[in-house]
Amino acid sequence: MLIDISNLPQIPTKRFKLTIHRSTNRTKLLRWLFEVTIDFRLTLDTHILAIRIFDHYVARANVDTGEMQKVGVCALFLASKVFEVNMRRACEYACVTGGACTEEDMVGVEKMILECLDFEIPLIEIEDEKMKIAVVIVLEGMKATEWGCVLEEARRTMNGIENGNTGKETVFYTEMMKSSTA
Repeated sequence: MLIDISNLPQIPTKRFKLTIHRSTNRTKLLRWLFEVTIDFRLTLDTHILAIRIFDHYVARANVDTGEMQKVGVCALFLASKVFEVNMRRACEYACVTGGACTEEDMVGVEKMILECLDFEIPLIEIEDEKMKIAVVIVLEGMKATEWGCVLEEARRTMNGIENGNTGKETVFYTEMMKSSTA
């Protein structure tokens, strides 16, 4: 049986593709930030806070997809100032972007982020390490600005992990965590 699709409403493809493109870029960025987190031996608290800073900034500011890596690495740099004991310099963060960001960019974007957020860093406290992994997994598909929903979904994800129900995101993050401790 064939269905006549000529009367279906038209989807604004340009807008639709942009949404998919940004969502895909965000996922790639978060995975890249996680790899930087592991390489720099930063804590999961730092990584989660970086995502929260990034999402809160992007929700308030108009961020071009070409600027996402710069904003993301600056958010990680800011978050590391909150949680890390041994600080890396801005030039080390700029270096991992492969030329997408300079040390001067780091300082400028850091200032823009802080001003945009009215110097209010969206702090969180999660004690359980499994819950932190679950939050990281959930944040890949959900904005940190919806924090209540993130925590609720993370609890379900954590229960799934404990019961052996894992998806490809869970495998990616847990394997990365294992490789960092090896």
